[in-house]
Amino acid sequence: MEESSLKEEKNILVETIGCLIIVRVFATNVFDGKAARQLITDLFSFLHAITKIWADSGYSGPELSDWLWHPIRMPDRGR
Repeated sequence: MEESSLKEEKNILVETIGCLIIVRVFATNVFDGKAARQLITDLFSFLHAITKIWADSGYSGPELSDWLWHPIRMPDRGR
């Protein structure tokens, strides 16, 4: 595969003042909603008190919004 045909897209998650929390790199053919699901799952693996999530219009769509309305089940870590 030629190097020029390898395309990637960075998805970032920042907190309200812009400090970087997570960066994930996906192939350009990965829908932003699917990438966002992975970012949010990663986020909840170490931060448990998220009350609001803001996203731009690239992350719109029923697949992502329906997924967000269901509780994310995290494994019990003996707490």
